[in-house]
Amino acid sequence: MELLENLGKEVHSVFSENGHQLVFAFDIDGEWKEGTPELLIDCSLPEVFTKSIDYLCKFEVPFIIATTGLSNEEIKTLKTLSLQYPIVQSYNYSIGVQVMLRLIKQAKNYLNDWDIEITETHHRFKKITLPRLQE
Repeated sequence: MELLENLGKEVHSVFSENGHQLVFAFDIDGEWKEGTPELLIDCSLPEVFTKSIDYLCKFEVPFIIATTGLSNEEIKTLKTLSLQYPIVQSYNYSIGVQVMLRLIKQAKNYLNDWDIEITETHHRFKKITLPRLQE
């Protein structure tokens, strides 16, 4: 499918391997639909957040969002919508990042007076901009 890129392809691959079928996809150029989704997974950019929310409200299904760079207002929108729809939001679903976040929470209790810098490089061979981790 032409619309899927990067993480979208990985998610599609994992779902296909487990017997699930992709029935809907969209990007900034358009949409593809072969059926009604039972779940929406958003691995996109903040620029399409509003469109993703439009589809959430249209399909009324659980929503998993892995978009980085959302504004405080967009996070508030997700919190409000979570009263109506099941929503799971994380800036990064990588196991390495999740472990690092737990380690940071533990370290801050013991290293109050320390200045620590952590750089996350799980795409070490890929040229990307590094996101800011938010707690």
